[in-house]
Amino acid sequence: KKDINLEIEQGLIELNGGVIESKTYAEIYAQFPDFKDMWQNHPEDFAPENGETMPHAYERIWNTILKIASENRGKTVACASHGGVIRCLNCRLVLNDIEKLKDIPIADNTGVTLIEFDDELLNAIVTTLKKTLTDTNKSINYNSKKIKINRVIDG
Repeated sequence: KKDINLEIEQGLIELNGGVIESKTYAEIYAQFPDFKDMWQNHPEDFAPENGETMPHAYERIWNTILKIASENRGKTVACASHGGVIRCLNCRLVLNDIEKLKDIPIADNTGVTLIEFDDELLNAIVTTLKKTLTDTNKSINYNSKKIKINRVIDG
């Protein structure tokens, strides 16, 4: 049995939906008719009244991951978050362009993605281990990509 230090990282909380928080998609689509097209085709334009813009969330999430990686060089760290956060992170890692966010599916519940940074935080290998923890598919590493990181955070 290992002692595991659990920390709440505010930088990985779900996007703040402002006026659409706590509403079903049906309620949102009825109240905000343009939302469905924007969410499906231009999610980078997400900017709900009294909420967080997608570009802000995209940067917040990325900077938080770099901070965690910088503070934990050489260690294994597990992070858990919501689908919108994971979608933004996967977009940043795989496509490095918020304009392509629509091309990244919303993360599966219990999906597992491994990000292995080098010591300088200049490169990373991103591997989707399983779509979900309940998958019976035994193949691991069905999606792996080496990426270059644009910046370094000193630790």
